[in-house]
Amino acid sequence: MKLFKYILLSLFITSAAYAQNVKITDYDLPVSSARQAILNGFYNWSETDPKDTTAPKNVTSDFRVDALYTQFYSSPAWAWNIGLTGAIFGKRDDTTRYSYTFNTDGSKYFSDDKGFFANGALIFILYQAERVRS
Repeated sequence: MKLFKYILLSLFITSAAYAQNVKITDYDLPVSSARQAILNGFYNWSETDPKDTTAPKNVTSDFRVDALYTQFYSSPAWAWNIGLTGAIFGKRDDTTRYSYTFNTDGSKYFSDDKGFFANGALIFILYQAERVRS
C-alpha cells in the first residue's frame, strides 16, 4: 500500500512539472455554421353530446402554431448566434395569445496571445393576448 502511495505521488509531481499554458492559436479548429427552421402546429376539435337532450352540445376547439429559426457561426476568433421563436395559440371563443422571443449573442477573442475574450447577449420577449370577438 505504501508503494502505491509513492507511485501516485510521483505521477502527480511529474504531471505538474510538465504543465503548460494553452492559447487559442495552439489549435486548428474548424469554422462551423448552420441554419435551422422548424414549423409545428396542431388543431383539436371535439364535440360532446350531453345526456340531457335540451342542453346544447359542448364544442371545443384548440389550436397552436410554433415556429423556430436559428442560425450560428463559430470560429476560433469570432462566434455569433441568432434565434427567433414564435407561437400563436388559443381556444374557441377565448383569448388568442401570441408569443415571440428573439435572442442573439456574440463572442470575440481580441487578443490571441493573451486570451482576452468578450461576450455579449440580447434577449427580447413579447407576450400579447387579444380577445376574439364571437
